[in-house]
Amino acid sequence: MQSEINQPNQLDPKFFIWYILFVLVLLPIQAIVFVHLRLWMSSIVIDLTITTLYGIMLGGGIDFIAKKTNMKNKLLLVLLVLVAAVLWKYTQFAVYVPAIHVELEVAGAAQNFGEQLSDAVYLFFRPWLLFIDVSYINEHGVWALSENGDIINGTMLTLIWFSEFAITTGAAIIMAAGSDKMKKVIWQRSGDEGTSDEPAIGTNLPNEAIDKSDTSPMDDIEVSENNDIG
Repeated sequence: MQSEINQPNQLDPKFFIWYILFVLVLLPIQAIVFVHLRLWMSSIVIDLTITTLYGIMLGGGIDFIAKKTNMKNKLLLVLLVLVAAVLWKYTQFAVYVPAIHVELEVAGAAQNFGEQLSDAVYLFFRPWLLFIDVSYINEHGVWALSENGDIINGTMLTLIWFSEFAITTGAAIIMAAGSDKMKKVIWQRSGDEGTSDEPAIGTNLPNEAIDKSDTSPMDDIEVSENNDIG
């Protein structure tokens, strides 16, 4: 008798449909929240906490969809998490550039949320312009660890961005394809970060504004309870 239950490695098209919808909803919301929280309440604690929580949300959501569609191919889950994490960082940069233009009082910068969102969408679909703006930010830097500290830029800023990506990706992979024990550790670690006494990030911004003349026109998913998918 043919079983009506899907085989563990069978790929249900509904999984990919829900995955795409989930990512399309979560990415812009998270990018907007992440960027503006960092600008308004900048600190290492907030950065690490939000980065970890987003990884939990991303991986937990994918894990929930996988369970509902009986998709147990862990390798594929890991690959899809990586794709979503790359898109998350890219979307974050697209939102960040218009917001930092406002902070630096760049001439012609969007002055309200609607205009910033429009500029973010513009940059999202023009990666070459986004790359120019992000490269400028990386070269000159826009913030410091303290009010009188040196501006963080270049290799150090690149490492910080990569660390954010690695934390989010690692947490998401564990939530999507890890064991219940590993997931519990991630939850506990994210809670501990909220009580850390790390120094706040200062707002020591460079005096020179970003020249956009040759660049750009400015620049909940509830996590379901997770069970072992193995």
